[in-house]
Amino acid sequence: MTRLRQLTLTGVLLCVVMSVPVAATDSSYLPLEIGDRWAYSSDLVGPDIKEVVSGPNPVFGNSFMIRYLVSDHSPGLENHWTSNDEGDVYLHGFRRRNPRLAFFYDPPLKVVDAPLYPGKTWISAVDLATTPGGPSIGRYVVRYTVTQPESHIVEGVEIVAFGVMETTESEGVAGVGTEWLTDGRPSDSGKADPVVPHWWAPGVGEIQYRSIGIFHLVGFSLPRVANEASTWSDLKKLYR
Repeated sequence: MTRLRQLTLTGVLLCVVMSVPVAATDSSYLPLEIGDRWAYSSDLVGPDIKEVVSGPNPVFGNSFMIRYLVSDHSPGLENHWTSNDEGDVYLHGFRRRNPRLAFFYDPPLKVVDAPLYPGKTWISAVDLATTPGGPSIGRYVVRYTVTQPESHIVEGVEIVAFGVMETTESEGVAGVGTEWLTDGRPSDSGKADPVVPHWWAPGVGEIQYRSIGIFHLVGFSLPRVANEASTWSDLKKLYR
């Protein structure tokens, strides 16, 4: 990456996450309220900026939609999520614009089985459809395995995140799990070395993820009403 590109990237991300000082500290591995926003950098392609733009939507299982506002590899990608009070995270499906395709899971994939700890494993078996509630085009079974925790620095704060591996235990359906990750991002599964696709931290969301390269969280904004909000210094205390 050239020096000019690095400076441009830094400027873009700083503009997006200027509201970082307010952040949630709940136990969910994916906070979900309209306006929640995350910004990521990568050494291979441009930044990713994604935001919760709508929800809960009964058509998509009362899920919240996260849209990629900025992305070289997945412009306009939309995926649908829910989480519960225990911290579990469910993926209901995704819709891409380029190429134009959409897949939905019934029941939704359980991508986080809280709490996470090294060696934990679970299986999520779902039917795959091209429309919400549509006819099944195949059965999809995924085994999830939690890896050792890693420390990540975000805006000067050390945050511990757990990696979650995804292993397809059924034949890939329509490229899901091979050409496409389960959330609709393009897969780099052709690499010789295995790469953890997701790193999760409670109260924050995805700290890192893979697609075309590895994306690192550089800032986030989780606006909350005053009596539910914590200061940035409060968040620091959780992870030190």
